[in-house]
Amino acid sequence: MPEPDPSPRETALTALAAAVAAALPEADVRRNEPGRQRIPAGGLVSVNDGDPGNPEVSLSPPRYWFRHRAEIVVVVEGYAAAARATATDRAVSKITAALEADPTLSGAVEYAEAGAPKSEDLADEEGGTPLRGVSLPVVLDYQSSSAAG
Repeated sequence: MPEPDPSPRETALTALAAAVAAALPEADVRRNEPGRQRIPAGGLVSVNDGDPGNPEVSLSPPRYWFRHRAEIVVVVEGYAAAARATATDRAVSKITAALEADPTLSGAVEYAEAGAPKSEDLADEEGGTPLRGVSLPVVLDYQSSSAAG
């Protein structure tokens, strides 16, 4: 039996991760990476699935319209606070530029839009190089024939 096609939800999230990886080729981009890890020189980026929310429903035939809120987390390290701030700002700028250039993620979604980033300096628990993290929400609008997305 052949494998079923990915759900619209998975298609949207995979396309978002691919767009982020293309925008930040120097970074290590992963999906749903938990907790702290060694941060590579180009930064560590986690594209987190987030929350699909409750869909709006249209009938005949049933269609479910999602406004899925995913989250992109960028973490960089460096001793100079200004360098960390610049690195995270550049990463956010590259991601948002990629979304603005292709808001449908090559047809995977109806529309993708980044929200306002939230950043913070993070203390390394082992006394190593200081870290800076930024969280960038991204809303993915897509439709599905299933309430499961």
